[in-house]
Amino acid sequence: MKALYDIGLGPLIGRVVLLLTTTGRKTGLPRVTPLQYEEIDGTFYLGSSRGQKADWFRNILANPHVEVRVKSRRFRGMAETVTDPLRIADFLELRLSRHRK
Repeated sequence: MKALYDIGLGPLIGRVVLLLTTTGRKTGLPRVTPLQYEEIDGTFYLGSSRGQKADWFRNILANPHVEVRVKSRRFRGMAETVTDPLRIADFLELRLSRHRK
C-alpha cells in the first residue's frame, strides 16, 4: 500500500485505506501501517483486527503522536485509543452499514 501511495495512487486507494505512521515502542523508528478507516465528522477511526495486541495499537499506547496519509493529504496528530465496548460496537455497526455487500 505504501508503494501505491508513493506512486500517486493515494487519491484512489485512500478512499478505503490510509497509512498510519507510529513510532516503534521498542526501536523508536517510524512504522507505517496500512489500515482501513472510517471518517466521521473529520475524525478518523481505525479498527484493529488484533485488538490491543496489534503492534500499531501498542505503539500508540507508548507514544500517541502519529502521522496520517490519506488520499492526497498528510498530517500529524494525536491518536486516542478506544477500549470502551459500547464505542467499539458503535464503530463496528457503522462500518458494517457502510460496507454491506
